[in-house]
Amino acid sequence: KLQFKSLQSQINPHFLSNPLNTLKWLASIQNAKNIEELASALIDIINQAMGKGGEWTSIDKEINVLKSYITVQSYRYFDKFRVIFEVEDDILKYSIPKFLIQPILENAIIHGTMDIDHLLTIIVKGFMGKDDVITLSIMDDGCGIDQQKLETILCNLDNRCKNPAFNSIGLSNVNERIKLFYGDSYGLTVNSIKNVFTKVEIFFPKKIN
Repeated sequence: KLQFKSLQSQINPHFLSNPLNTLKWLASIQNAKNIEELASALIDIINQAMGKGGEWTSIDKEINVLKSYITVQSYRYFDKFRVIFEVEDDILKYSIPKFLIQPILENAIIHGTMDIDHLLTIIVKGFMGKDDVITLSIMDDGCGIDQQKLETILCNLDNRCKNPAFNSIGLSNVNERIKLFYGDSYGLTVNSIKNVFTKVEIFFPKKIN
């Protein structure tokens, strides 16, 4: 919590969002639609990061900011990927720690687009399962993870080994945050087959703030 507060104090949202709003206005009057769209997406991300609610947001808002993040990355990667959302409406009202899904999606985009000759497809699913446990999954049809590296990643997530060469900071951070907020019974799992797919599933109980 102290680390989160420290990050908030270091970045004044008005310092960032006000120039971006100016950039968006200038792009609009000059009919630069791409710059206007990019600025709008960045404003949405900043507002989510520094807005009200502390560490928490709704799944609905998290999905919306995820779409803004996708807009930013689409310009960076020149439309090398597409994202399909299959999230049940019934779970959108429940709370989730902010930016819980974004690091997983970022991994999918960065690593999934490597060494492939097709458009990367990423599917984001969300549904309510048994015992009111919500599952959010991010699956891509990219380059996948070889078995040795996958075993090391899973080992790191279970805190059974530490190998910086294969340690995934994004996955570990999400896993630790879930356990911190919800308990050790929850977290994430990773499944992958090299050159076929990678799937990350996040499990946590329903919660309304």
